[in-house]
Amino acid sequence: MNCPKCKNKALEPFENDGVEFDFCADGCLGVWCDHGELKHYVETINDLPGKVNSLSQAVQTLFKCPKECSNNLVELPYIKGKEILLDYCPSCHGLWFDFKELGKVESLAINIDKVGKLERTMERLRQRGFKVMGSS
Repeated sequence: MNCPKCKNKALEPFENDGVEFDFCADGCLGVWCDHGELKHYVETINDLPGKVNSLSQAVQTLFKCPKECSNNLVELPYIKGKEILLDYCPSCHGLWFDFKELGKVESLAINIDKVGKLERTMERLRQRGFKVMGSS
C-alpha cells in the first residue's frame, strides 16, 4: 500500500494500543486507519461521530485511497464546528491522517462519547448475562 500523499512511498504497518495502523515512515509521516481502527484507538462508538452530517460537507480531493478501491478521498470535518479535516474513503471507509492529526483527534474524542470504554464493556457483559459490579 502506498501513501496517498507521497504516492511512491510504501506505508509501513505499526501497532499502537492494540491497533495496527499504516504509517508513511519515509515521507510525510501520515497515518492510514482502516475502517473501525480509529474508534477502537480513541475509544468511541464510531470512527466519525458526525459522519452523516459531515458527508454533506465533503469535498473531493486529488488523493487516491491507498487500498484496492483506489477511489479519491474526500475531505470532511471530524466533528462539526472543529477545524480538523480528515481525508475519508467513501468506499472502504478508511481514514487518512496528516502528521499530528491523529493526536488532535484523540484529544477531541475524549469528550465525544459520554460512556467510556469500561462502561460499554460492562454493559455488554451484563447483556450476555454476566453478573458485574452495579448489576442487580
